[in-house]
Amino acid sequence: MPRRLTRSELTGALAGAVAIGATYAAGRRCGLTRSDVARAIAPESPAAGRAAQLVLGTLASLPGARASTPARALAAGAALGALAGRNAFSAGAHALAAVVAQRVARR
Repeated sequence: MPRRLTRSELTGALAGAVAIGATYAAGRRCGLTRSDVARAIAPESPAAGRAAQLVLGTLASLPGARASTPARALAAGAALGALAGRNAFSAGAHALAAVVAQRVARR
C-alpha cells in the first residue's frame, strides 16, 4: 500500500507547480516554447485553464516532492518532463520544478 501524502509534500508539489508555470511562461516570452496548457485545456476560460494547469503541475511535481534527495528529484523531474514534452525544454522545466518541490517539502 502506498504511503500517504504529507502536508509538506503537498506544499512542495504546489511550489513545483508554480515553478513549472513560471518556467513555461518565461520560455514562451523568450521563444523557447509555444506550449500553454491552460489555453489548450480551456481557451474560453483563462481562470479554469490556470486552475487545471496548477492541478497538472502539482501532480507532475509529486515525485520530486517525495524524493529523498535533490538528485533523485532532478532525475525524476527530467524523466517526467522528457516524457511529457519530448524535448529538452520540458525536461529542464520539470527537473527544476521537482527540485523546488523536494526542497520545499524537506524544510
